[in-house]
Amino acid sequence: MLLLTGQYEAALEFLVRTPRLRCHGVHMAIALLKTGYLAVTGSSEAPLLSIESHDAPPCRRLNPSRLITLYTNRFETSAPREALHYYFVLRDTYAPGPPHNMFASCVAALALQTRDFGAIFGALDAEGCVSPGLLHEFGTREADIRHVVVYAAECSENKGE
Repeated sequence: MLLLTGQYEAALEFLVRTPRLRCHGVHMAIALLKTGYLAVTGSSEAPLLSIESHDAPPCRRLNPSRLITLYTNRFETSAPREALHYYFVLRDTYAPGPPHNMFASCVAALALQTRDFGAIFGALDAEGCVSPGLLHEFGTREADIRHVVVYAAECSENKGE
């Protein structure tokens, strides 16, 4: 009923709360996000579903960053390639603090958690050539990959690792 009345955000939140419908809710949210039909929160730290002061009832806002990170938490260490595909959806969503997108934040957190830097970022061989990592599959520019690597290094350094 929520979908039929255009209350997509509340409908998606309901689907995500139901374990057997969770994946459908996440995939539907990604499709609605990319087509511009979702009302999203301005902060990646907001709850999954929120109301902003200027929203008229029954309007709700969905937090796509929280939705995707909650969904990928279950499998990100065992299937990092799949988790990166979900994180890539967040490349236009920005994290609080320094101007980093949520894609960079999630990838950095995943790399620090799994410690599989070579598989995620790629590696240099003995001749100085880069062997591509999982990030290279997204067709991102080398500068974008370097940005994520530098951000992961900064996070690691800040944690004293």
